[in-house]
Amino acid sequence: MKKLIKRVLSEFKDSNLSSEAAREVIAEKLIEEIRRPGQGWFLDMSPGLHEYKQEKRRALSGDSYVIKDKL
Repeated sequence: MKKLIKRVLSEFKDSNLSSEAAREVIAEKLIEEIRRPGQGWFLDMSPGLHEYKQEKRRALSGDSYVIKDKL
């Protein structure tokens, strides 16, 4: 996601970010790039989130998304 934002901002490096119109155009371009088919991107909201989830799953005795057959 960071790379995508930097790439879009580089296209508008001469834009005046104080301008509401410029910010609107940049925001629209970002949304367009995110929605483009075949354009993969990954949003990592915070470092360590994956480890936190793994800890919680271990505390629950495994992956919360896998249903174990106990018959």
